[in-house]
Amino acid sequence: MFRPVMIVLWVFVLGARGSTPTEASPVPPAHGKTSPQAAETTAWNAAKPVLEKYCAGCHRQGGKAVTKRKLGYFDMTSYPPSGRHAKTIGVTVANVLGLSGRKPRMPLDKPGAVAGDELALVKAWTDAWAAAEAAGAHGAATSAP
Repeated sequence: MFRPVMIVLWVFVLGARGSTPTEASPVPPAHGKTSPQAAETTAWNAAKPVLEKYCAGCHRQGGKAVTKRKLGYFDMTSYPPSGRHAKTIGVTVANVLGLSGRKPRMPLDKPGAVAGDELALVKAWTDAWAAAEAAGAHGAATSAP
């Protein structure tokens, strides 16, 4: 499973050259390597269509089933997400989608619906988020409790 995810990410990275940058500003790479924050942003952009398909209805302003409470948990209207779970969003998403070994709890209307290649893209983002977190890219205030 690791190889297909890496291939998808490399295809995305190579194909994304010249595209419009996202709202998160990547840290300039050192010695020709991609910074953890840049890798996280790239992985988010690859996973974003999946997250929009399954999560945005409740967790993006203007979503079909959005409520103030759901946006309070996390709001993916912009990146990085905001809301109560923003500081641990990678871990939280991994947990609710079953990536951490727990039973999937989301999407609320069909837990476990995110699967296969779509789930692999989300996992690549949660892994990149964790690597950026470990590197301090999110700041001391966002460390997982």
